[in-house]
Amino acid sequence: MTDRKHNAIPDEQFGKIPPQARDLENIVLGICLSERDAFDQVAEILRPECFYLESNQLIFRSMMSLSQRSMPIDIFTVMDDLKRNQTLETVGGPAGLNKLTTSVTSSAGIESYCMIVMEKFMGRELIRMGGDLINDGYRDGDVFELIEKHEKDFTELTTSTSKPNYVTAETAVIESFNHLAELRKNPGHMTGIPT
Repeated sequence: MTDRKHNAIPDEQFGKIPPQARDLENIVLGICLSERDAFDQVAEILRPECFYLESNQLIFRSMMSLSQRSMPIDIFTVMDDLKRNQTLETVGGPAGLNKLTTSVTSSAGIESYCMIVMEKFMGRELIRMGGDLINDGYRDGDVFELIEKHEKDFTELTTSTSKPNYVTAETAVIESFNHLAELRKNPGHMTGIPT
């Protein structure tokens, strides 16, 4: 999806609360702070804007920054990074980060939690797009251009939120070595295509 500013949706616009899963957001971040390598799994599914709470977006951005610098992701490194960026107090200070880790009991359902957080984000995006569509519909202009623009937005939403179907180079190399090791175990077994 193109990087554009997401309009915040007031909590009670039209008497309704936007789709959100605050507790699951907190659990996902808590798992990332507590479990080594959990962030890599989460980052395959979620982006900072998927989180409803601004504080959670800041924490996730900090984790991304640490990951890009090949640093470990834990409560101490995230706290230090947030402090360096002067956003630690915005996320509730050390107590706010610590509270995230205390709510974690198991990382077993992390992928399911991420998918629910993603679905809530997509719901908020649909609301935002619907508002944009209504506003654009009232303006004079080329209707076909508007349809094309909004169709493109919907397509970007679905493609950018789909789980990627590629593997990292590291995973591909490991899988190749494992496959070669299996072939070595069976030296008489045909490894190519029979002709």
